[in-house]
Amino acid sequence: MKVDLVMWTKDGSRTLDVVLKRINAVVPSQCINHRFIVDDGSRDNTVEIAKANGWDCLKNEGKGISDGANTALKHVETEYFCSFEQDLLLSPDWWHITNHLNKKNIAAVTGIRLADKPSGLRKLQQYTTKQYCKIINNPTKYSSGKLLEANSYGMFLDNTIYSTKILRQIGGFPKLPNYGSGTDSILMKKIKDNNFTWVVDFTVISTHLRASLRNEISHCLWCSKTFPILNQYLYSQSITLASLVPRLMYSPIRALEIAVKMKEPNITYIYPLMRFTSFKGICKGYQEGIAL
Repeated sequence: MKVDLVMWTKDGSRTLDVVLKRINAVVPSQCINHRFIVDDGSRDNTVEIAKANGWDCLKNEGKGISDGANTALKHVETEYFCSFEQDLLLSPDWWHITNHLNKKNIAAVTGIRLADKPSGLRKLQQYTTKQYCKIINNPTKYSSGKLLEANSYGMFLDNTIYSTKILRQIGGFPKLPNYGSGTDSILMKKIKDNNFTWVVDFTVISTHLRASLRNEISHCLWCSKTFPILNQYLYSQSITLASLVPRLMYSPIRALEIAVKMKEPNITYIYPLMRFTSFKGICKGYQEGIAL
């Protein structure tokens, strides 16, 4: 099987070299057709790093992740293609996810990824992953809302292999007004609505290279602003801001419970902080009137 590899970048020099070297080590060289990086006007030496690692560089025809992904899709020649992001260090066994491609109607397959630091954030994400695994394995014990959360967990664009035919058939990567956040969630819905499947392999765990907790908080704030879009598009029953307040208020107690289970004291402040940041981002999204 031959695959094209694609990535979209912007000012990624901090992590890009190690990320590309890992991709080159993990994906069998005999399986690679082309390597394409779509750059979004980087002002550092991202393009130079990409070329030094054997990747062809293209200019983003628009702006942001969804435009970058669709620019890359135009150049794909193979039956399947893989997408990665500039701060995602692949698991050494990542290529094993291709074993899922022999199943019927598979549009995409991806692995899980966890932050490298701080340790409290990584352990919090480990806990979340385990909880969602329990829900998926015992669906009759949980509410429809919990099932929806669990079944959409891990569906990101940063370590994924796709059926090129199916992606083109459903119109490619969705474009959102904030240039990327939520693209994966809307794509998940499009795949499901067209009776295809996105498989998440919980046994393959890659590493999200985060600069700091502040970096993760900033990313969370950006992503959460897309909630008004996801609320109207993904959920059959609209989720109100008021319904999110109890979860926010309960977060310090929940954080203590998780910290004890994971033996990680830093979760006691990281979890409430992430909940507050998410709520703040959602409020900003409504204030700015973000919509499809």
